[in-house]
Amino acid sequence: MDDDWIMGATAAQDAYKPLGNDPWTNTILRPPSADAARDARASNWQRYTVPDTGMAFGTMSPGEEAAALPARDQAPQNPFDVGLMAARGGPMGVAAVLGGAMLTATPAEAAKVPKVKAALPRGVLTEADFAPAVAAETPKRLGIGGNNPPIRTFPEYATEYPPVGPPAGPFVNPDKMKAYKQKGLSEEEATAKATFYEKQYTPEEAAFQKSRDKIRKDMQKNGYVPMFDPTQRFHADPTYYPPNADTTEVTDKVRANNMEKIDTPEARAALQAGFERGKSMPNTENWYAMGQLEKAFIDELGEVEGRKAFQDRFAGAMAATTGGADPTANFLSAMYGNFLRERGKEVPTVANQHPHPIGGRFIQGNVDMHQQMLDAGGNAFLNEEYPKRHNFSQNFTGNQGVGTIDEQMMAAFTGHWKKPLTMPAPGHYGLYEQVLRDEAAKAGMTPQEYQAITWSGLKNMSTPKYTSGKPMIEHVNDSIERTARLTGLSREEVLKQGIIRSKIPLYALGSGMAMPVISDLARQDNYQ
Repeated sequence: MDDDWIMGATAAQDAYKPLGNDPWTNTILRPPSADAARDARASNWQRYTVPDTGMAFGTMSPGEEAAALPARDQAPQNPFDVGLMAARGGPMGVAAVLGGAMLTATPAEAAKVPKVKAALPRGVLTEADFAPAVAAETPKRLGIGGNNPPIRTFPEYATEYPPVGPPAGPFVNPDKMKAYKQKGLSEEEATAKATFYEKQYTPEEAAFQKSRDKIRKDMQKNGYVPMFDPTQRFHADPTYYPPNADTTEVTDKVRANNMEKIDTPEARAALQAGFERGKSMPNTENWYAMGQLEKAFIDELGEVEGRKAFQDRFAGAMAATTGGADPTANFLSAMYGNFLRERGKEVPTVANQHPHPIGGRFIQGNVDMHQQMLDAGGNAFLNEEYPKRHNFSQNFTGNQGVGTIDEQMMAAFTGHWKKPLTMPAPGHYGLYEQVLRDEAAKAGMTPQEYQAITWSGLKNMSTPKYTSGKPMIEHVNDSIERTARLTGLSREEVLKQGIIRSKIPLYALGSGMAMPVISDLARQDNYQ
């Protein structure tokens, strides 16, 4: 499958024009095979949950298939038939069958479609699953009819992000204009500095966003079967990822002049309150546990290359793009940076030229930092000069002995100051981390785990709607599921070619959206 990959069954040939020698940019869809070959394979269909209804299709014999889909031989050119032909290749194709059925069949006919109780992950498509002359007729709008509008898929965005259009503007920020003039700048100088342009969606991006929102609502309502079972998460093996620096080291002068201001009763009380609150919340433990993803990298690329790629393309990439970003935006930016480098694409130099859904307060700086890290050889670039990023990466690679100090944690330390800080001053990071380590030891926790639990508690105290933790592996699961549904790819293809090999785009849910995850092992109280 490495060099013989075929796009999902809903794709049309014209969506994948050859771009180069890489098999991932030369993908051409082959049409579905003959009925005899389809019938011979019918018993091997993978079962999965159909988006929007929770209905599942499963293993069918040719006879069962014929009974379930009576209109197929009677009207071979209607949308129902097109949906059926598209479905022969795999998972999203079944959604196409349902889309065609509900768009053309009566409610009584639609009710004949059988349900299968079990739901398994999507299968991987092979060249044998495609053939003559229907690919171009495959409908672009998929989903369930009736009371639910069909959800459009975008096979054209399986290999490229949506196109970016010109920005809106120029606009002038009046507050910045005023501030610059107060600093003594002339009207012309202040206007130039306060002028900005905003990203505006192209029609393609707007349509894409609309489908993303529909899928978000469906995933919120019905949940989904995750690629990685979050209840079985475990940490990566830190012995393969030694730290690049000791981030607790500070100069004697810095310690003497600042420790008394940082290590205060107010700061420790805030940390303790956050920890106690976090302990009472569901799903706050083992936030950094990414051993399942590490294993997937190793299974795909081998022990040495797999661990190196996991550290650079996930842990290091997440660390490089973490500035001012929530976990979802952080992950999307990390995968986007990897994609740009792997595909040899030019990095946009202004924030409004990054494609949807890439964004964030500091997106341009984050992407630039990501490219600097890759230029320097990868994760080794993250050293004592970047202590927060260094520790963030270390936490993902299983080092539980270091603590990440971000904006949320800084609120505990400096929230009572006249001018609270959002990050430690240069050279001061170790002072904050030392207090965190002390509090973790008192609680009988590792610094990594103490920080993760405390972070959730502090977040709840500042944002009451945040009532449950969401470990990083769940953000990865959401992105895999969302990308599969939007593009028609299988989840295995998204994991392998998107996250591990960085050859295709990754999409995700709206920031901070928690999805119910369907799993035999999941604790129900975490997924209400």
